[in-house]
Amino acid sequence: MLALISNRIVSTLLAALAILTVAGAVLMGFQVLLSSLHDTVAARALQWIGFGCLILLVTDLVLLVGALSVRALEQDRDRSNDS
Repeated sequence: MLALISNRIVSTLLAALAILTVAGAVLMGFQVLLSSLHDTVAARALQWIGFGCLILLVTDLVLLVGALSVRALEQDRDRSNDS
């Protein structure tokens, strides 16, 4: 039977989750550093970019949970068909 969710999709979503987590943490750290140096324009720009990373992170997490749940349902269906 053809799998709806391949390993490649799940691997890509997991890699994106790791990358976005690190990128968001680094951006927010630089934002705090720049705001303490009173560079408010750059700090505000990094804050908005960090919020964008956070939105992408949440979206990626929702997609990952959805992909894994579809995969679990596929495996359950395959097991029930085998018996």
